[in-house]
Amino acid sequence: RRNLGDTAAALQLVDQAMALNPALAATHNMRGEILGELGRADEALASFAEAIRLDPGSALAHTNRAHALGELGLLTEAVESYQRALELAPDHAAAHYGLSLLHRYRPEDPLLARLRKASQRPGLDEDERSLLSFALAKALEDTGETNESFAFLKQANALRKTLLGYRPQEDEELFAKLAAAAPALMALARGADADQRGPVPVFIVGMPRSGTTLIEQILSAGSLVKGAGELNFVKQHGLGLATGAEPATPAALARFADNYLAGIAAVSGGRPFVADKMPHNFRFLPLIAAALPQARILHVRRDPRAVCWSNYKHHFTSQSLGYAHDLEDIVAYYRLYDSLMRQWMALCGERIVEVSYERLTRDQDGETRSMIQHLSLPWEDAYLAPEANERLVKTASFRQVRQPVYRGSSEAWRAFAPLIGDAFDQLPQMPD
Repeated sequence: RRNLGDTAAALQLVDQAMALNPALAATHNMRGEILGELGRADEALASFAEAIRLDPGSALAHTNRAHALGELGLLTEAVESYQRALELAPDHAAAHYGLSLLHRYRPEDPLLARLRKASQRPGLDEDERSLLSFALAKALEDTGETNESFAFLKQANALRKTLLGYRPQEDEELFAKLAAAAPALMALARGADADQRGPVPVFIVGMPRSGTTLIEQILSAGSLVKGAGELNFVKQHGLGLATGAEPATPAALARFADNYLAGIAAVSGGRPFVADKMPHNFRFLPLIAAALPQARILHVRRDPRAVCWSNYKHHFTSQSLGYAHDLEDIVAYYRLYDSLMRQWMALCGERIVEVSYERLTRDQDGETRSMIQHLSLPWEDAYLAPEANERLVKTASFRQVRQPVYRGSSEAWRAFAPLIGDAFDQLPQMPD
């Protein structure tokens, strides 16, 4: 059930298994993984602690514990847990990769030597080799070995692309269906008098690695907005409507709205606003605008080169980002995204507030105040200190959002420009 995406059912099954044999470390470890997927990191930590108590030599349990600690912002403890995992299993690929995200490597760093040795072990499977290559690319970028870093990055992404079997044609077909179905949805847009029970959704959309996590961190630093992370409710309940596979009717829109609002009410923690930070919800904005008149929509824009490079640099556990593992595929997907967003702005632009990541990093106070005003939220000074927000962060940005907002990250790709070559030449220009 877990592989099918039904994590709630998977948790019930693992709880039944624990009732039959509560002394099995692997079951506690699996329960922790499922709780982590459900965003219940504190409970996940307790499960991992029990797995370690039952089996102190489990490198997997120590690694999973480190992942959970990192998501909670307990970075020092996370590093210690990764290091313990590597003491137990020096070649553990997931531990090396997780540690690479938190550690700054030096040229003579013993951790770098251990990482190189792990990557050369015979018998590595493709997933392990990909993780270790991503880790080596990060370590060598830290030490200034740009050429070798890029070589490992190419290897890591090529392996990941093969594992995922990505086909660009599938996204092209999906985007064509979305564009064709959108006018019928907007023609049925529900009025402001539609039933608006429960918390108000705040959608934060854009390309992955565009700054959506930072925006969620800012909003949820205040007292009114629950940062719920990347929710799958829109796709789960609305994919058929958004693509035209299910006919657009007033009843269908109302049913989608009811299902979505029930989903966010369950994760709202009693707050009146819920931030849904699923970046790929950009695909479904006409459905969102038509069915949820109370919803706020923030579209985050960032320098396309920075976005594409940051996607290419990261190992994503999700299998839905197959395009991220080839520079040509990333650029092609970005062009699809940009074209679709231009269509959405023409259809429902008055509902969409555009946020510039670069402007936010240059003028944090001004851009934050403007965003809060657009959302009709009362001002709170906590919005200006998102790094102090202690909520769970499950995305690849979990380390960056624990730091104050800073400039310059959108220029990181330039160090690799000679190796990237002309791959970014086909990207659209973004007005500042």
